Amino acid sequence: MYFKDQQTTERAVEESIKQVSDGGDAAPLTSKVELAEDTVVDVINKHRMGLKKKLRKLVAVTKRKAVVEPKYEEWKEIFGKCGEDMEWEEIEKEADVELRILWRQVTNFFKTKVIKAVESHDVIKDIQR
Repeated sequence: MYFKDQQTTERAVEESIKQVSDGGDAAPLTSKVELAEDTVVDVINKHRMGLKKKLRKLVAVTKRKAVVEPKYEEWKEIFGKCGEDMEWEEIEKEADVELRILWRQVTNFFKTKVIKAVESHDVIKDIQR
């Protein structure tokens, strides 16, 4: 069985990769389909690059947390020893408020980008005609 186009082939290979990464077996795909070797290699490489990007982000976040967390705990302990627990709580509240404001800004930015992308999509353009 041959797939009609490269996109369908890529989807089939991606599903097979997902099956294998979930502990399954990719044999059904290879027994049913003859695929162009370069197409399979391209899809696998894309999948690997995606995993590498996710790993780099995870490592970066972990490194930042490893630096920030001990310092945070150190300052919290110092404030506690000095009897300034209420001051520490106030600092945390201020940071929380700033974080909530920043989160709203990020969310609004994301929604704006999504709306722009959707409005420029061919499907929407066809509907509007």
